[in-house]
Amino acid sequence: MSLLDDYAEYQSSSVHRNSDVAQGPSSSFSGNGTSGVGGLASDTDGFITTTLEAEDAPIFSLDTVQFQVPNKIISLSVSNDILVLVIEGAKVLRIKLQEAHNIVEADIPLSPSSLRACNAFLDPTGRHLLLSTPQGENFYYYEGWDSAKPLSKFKSMEITAVAWN
Repeated sequence: MSLLDDYAEYQSSSVHRNSDVAQGPSSSFSGNGTSGVGGLASDTDGFITTTLEAEDAPIFSLDTVQFQVPNKIISLSVSNDILVLVIEGAKVLRIKLQEAHNIVEADIPLSPSSLRACNAFLDPTGRHLLLSTPQGENFYYYEGWDSAKPLSKFKSMEITAVAWN
């Protein structure tokens, strides 16, 4: 039995227990074997189906912006309405998408010609940024800093994935 099956079975049994209590006409259990718990419908086979309502906002949207990138983009990352661009010249551009006119620029302590490729990892809050080059140079940048700080303990290691806690 999978975790999803356990969840559906738990939700179904809790609805049966609650149906003994008078709930009025807006009971969350209907006689067709489907329970509506928090907008989810679970069938008796254990599958949970969700549907997009008409008023649900789309997950992604594309908008045009009036921004001229000052140099070639090496890497970019977006999280929590924060866009981070790593551009040639060893620069980091941090843009709050709600305030696109405020662009914060920070330096990466590398020679501008040595930064050709880079992985950028932005945390879910958009405040912390890890940068890793294929040469094993790694840097940490926090919002508001003037420049990224080298991570000496990760010297000569290339970071390819980050899981934020």
